[in-house]
Amino acid sequence: MSQTPLERATAYSNALVQEAGGDVSRLPEPVQTVVVVDTAQGIIDNGGLEYFYESDFPGNPPYSFFVETFRRIGAESVASCIEVTYRMFPFPEPHLHEGKRQQWLESVKHDESHEFVRLSRRACGDESVFRKLAEYVETNRHEYGAV
Repeated sequence: MSQTPLERATAYSNALVQEAGGDVSRLPEPVQTVVVVDTAQGIIDNGGLEYFYESDFPGNPPYSFFVETFRRIGAESVASCIEVTYRMFPFPEPHLHEGKRQQWLESVKHDESHEFVRLSRRACGDESVFRKLAEYVETNRHEYGAV
């Protein structure tokens, strides 16, 4: 079965991340974009924004990095959900404080009336993200080897 251009770009980009020792910041922006969106949306689709915030990402990038990356492909809805929710953390630089994030998430994740829960549901399963990522790959196909 043949792979789609997005699947080939994802495989190519993930291989470059491995070569870079897991440091996406060392990669060209189009490669970063595929890796970050594919990884982040995969996590969000598996457990909402709670899963996204549960653990540290390699290098602890600020959450604004993810917002910018989702916006780069035109996935405004998920970008907005991440932007609004990371600002809900009641302490500065939440990307640097895994334990504090987990405590705060525990306090809100079962509160159906909390905006975090609503936004998490909106971001989870947003099928437009991978469609927009595929369009981004098509526009930047020269960046992904033989896609």
